[in-house]
Amino acid sequence: MADIKAIFDKHDVNKDGFISASELKAVLKEFDLSGSEHLVGEFIKECDKNGNGKLELDEFKTVIKVLQEAAVALEDPEKSAANMRDVCKEFDKNGDGFLTKAELQEGMQEAIGMSAESCEKLLSVADKNGDGKLDYNEFVNVLVNK
Repeated sequence: MADIKAIFDKHDVNKDGFISASELKAVLKEFDLSGSEHLVGEFIKECDKNGNGKLELDEFKTVIKVLQEAAVALEDPEKSAANMRDVCKEFDKNGDGFLTKAELQEGMQEAIGMSAESCEKLLSVADKNGDGKLDYNEFVNVLVNK
């Protein structure tokens, strides 16, 4: 993937020094993710440190890091959609059918070396019902974005 600044500049269509929600949709499409309003909103909510509703370069770097680490997981044939249930079960150490923050972090760290910060962002974006853990569908949906 190209340099993060180059990605930022490419998608900062109006050249205002920020990535807006509509510009972030295009970034997500570049990573083969649909730019759903929910996903865009969650990334902005989680990464917009100053609360202006847009992403500056430093904030955008966090988004790209999460997307790149998730893309690595999807490139591995063992992590394809057909095998996601097995991956989820493997990460689910206590077997309750949900991935806690700790289980997600441990699994993603072991599988692809994902950082704790990126796992936390991934959890916050994927946890659609806000219960602090991921069920199988939330886990798969964020990675394959269906």
